[in-house]
Amino acid sequence: MDLIRSVRSTVVETLRSHSGAFCALSVGLCFGLLHYRYHSNLQDDVKYRRVQCLHDPDHCPTDPPETAPFQADFCYESTPSGDILFTGVFWPRYRLKKEVKGVVFFLHGYGSSVSGPVYEYCGRLAKMGYGVVACEYPCHGRSDGRYYVMISSYAMINIYTYIYMWSALIENVMGVLHKIRDKHFSVPGKRLKTFLFGESMGGAVALNMSRKYSYDGLILVSPMCKIAAETRPPIFMERLLMVLAFLIPTWPIVPSKDWSQWSCHDSELTAWLSLSPLYYSRLATGLQLLKVTENIEQMLCEFDDRMLILHGSGDVVTDPFHSKALFEKSKSKDKTLIFYEDQYHKLLSEPQVKHIVWEDIRIWLDNRNDDKFVQKANGIAQFVFRRSLD
Repeated sequence: MDLIRSVRSTVVETLRSHSGAFCALSVGLCFGLLHYRYHSNLQDDVKYRRVQCLHDPDHCPTDPPETAPFQADFCYESTPSGDILFTGVFWPRYRLKKEVKGVVFFLHGYGSSVSGPVYEYCGRLAKMGYGVVACEYPCHGRSDGRYYVMISSYAMINIYTYIYMWSALIENVMGVLHKIRDKHFSVPGKRLKTFLFGESMGGAVALNMSRKYSYDGLILVSPMCKIAAETRPPIFMERLLMVLAFLIPTWPIVPSKDWSQWSCHDSELTAWLSLSPLYYSRLATGLQLLKVTENIEQMLCEFDDRMLILHGSGDVVTDPFHSKALFEKSKSKDKTLIFYEDQYHKLLSEPQVKHIVWEDIRIWLDNRNDDKFVQKANGIAQFVFRRSLD
């Protein structure tokens, strides 16, 4: 016992006399671990981009096959801040661009792009007779964004899924989408209606865009009105996040689970989603997403656009309860909320109900594109619960 006490007192005195060196060593070890995690995630960025390139020929061809019911064109457009965003334009195959029924701005989710499922979604909307404009957010897909110099190779690496300022993302996306719409779908003497279509985080983007510009309607699929409790870090981690985000904003050290297996009942899509190794959010991104969902929660009663909200009751990524809160509290005079029993987050691809979901979307879009129906639609507040077919 005396030996143990002697060793303990010796260690205590050593730490006291060398407290500065000990603190420096501790900080050095912590930053060394974070540095290793950061650079390994940069390699994940490169890996993910290679995965995208491998999938692009199959999931995002530059020229759709002649058998496809739509046409598509892809290009890069500059934003007001000088970044370059990858954009896609879709329209019905047997119509001129200026003969479309209306225009839909498709807003994808976090970490997504205009490849794979989003490409399919835009094609479906074009098949309905609408012109579709989509772009990949800054630091998403093939778009530009903030860069970091890798000291080991002095190579410039685009930091994937880095959202340093939400308001800048909104301004850049709005500017590009409006520019593309005016370039491809403007008709002299005729006003084409414009709708926002937001999936997951794209729902939050759509809600924020609707506060800055008047649109003819919003379609929100599994919208991120608030981050689900299951996907949020612990409270103490959130407090630490707020401090570290100002010091090391690009570091990917916000842990989150791999929700790909709970995203959809389609095993092929689940496997495709699981190819992304990015299960860590960057500090600044995590902070921005927390802030924007808190702001949306406080402004629910201020949204007054016509809206269609679609959500699966089994979604564990974005909480259906918050979609219901948006439906109940918004001032919109024309709002519809549809729940699909036991369905997951990627509602647009759910094998059991996707044909029903897309038919609900088509009917709502065509009706809101009809001025006569719109005049009669004021005062509609409809909640529908579609039960499982099993």
